[in-house]
Amino acid sequence: MSCDEGGGAFTDVSQLDCSQALVDLQLSHGGCVVRECEEEEDLVQLIVSSTKALADAPCRRENLFSFFSDLGSGASRKELQEADNKVSLIWQHQLTLFNGVSGPIASAIVSVYPSPAHLLMEYESCDSNSAELLLQDIVVRRGVGAVSSTKRVGPALSRRVHSFLTSTDPTMLCT
Repeated sequence: MSCDEGGGAFTDVSQLDCSQALVDLQLSHGGCVVRECEEEEDLVQLIVSSTKALADAPCRRENLFSFFSDLGSGASRKELQEADNKVSLIWQHQLTLFNGVSGPIASAIVSVYPSPAHLLMEYESCDSNSAELLLQDIVVRRGVGAVSSTKRVGPALSRRVHSFLTSTDPTMLCT
């Protein structure tokens, strides 16, 4: 690319130079995202999707934790219990996002630790080796009646949940 800006001087800028400048910009300004568009239609689509995202953001933010919005300092015991139940449901759903965690496994963990905060408090009270294996002996019931069976959460999943909740390494991959 060449530019003839005001003073009449030409400056050659390579695609690599542009890419490096864009990466530097994104790294130096944390919330900055740069997208390149080859065609005008791509730019129009980017503007439309960004505008929709900005317009929807307040609604999404409001609904994300709306179950706490009505709870003031004078909230009744029933209202607090309902909020706790919603936190447990969200926590249970989050657990199912781990690879290999089914509904019954997540339900068994939530029955012992109804929120991530409960589990983190227990982790803090244990030494690191026992904290890693804290969940391994939780019994998971599968099926009902004559076809019911039980198993345990196991050490592998216990270690994965522990490292996910306690790691300070931002590059760690949870598998």
